[in-house]
Amino acid sequence: LVTKARTLGAPVLLIAGPRWADDTKTYPQAAYTAVLRTIAASNNGVSMIDLHETWGDHAAADASGFMYDSPHPNATGHLDYARQLANVLLG
Repeated sequence: LVTKARTLGAPVLLIAGPRWADDTKTYPQAAYTAVLRTIAASNNGVSMIDLHETWGDHAAADASGFMYDSPHPNATGHLDYARQLANVLLG
């Protein structure tokens, strides 16, 4: 997908979203993020945002005021996410 998007001239931004406790058994966060980091590193010009790195686990994200419920950010979380996107996309 990255190659196809770049062939078409589209910018590519990979996003490692937060994964919560019930997901870690079937899809470990570290493995997921490592794959995205490898793809970004091996494709010059591909950017990445890691929400798990900046928000932490669900308890930390909730304590920081980012969460509405288990999988969904609230307005503050969406604003922070939008700021991270803008920083990458607009430089």
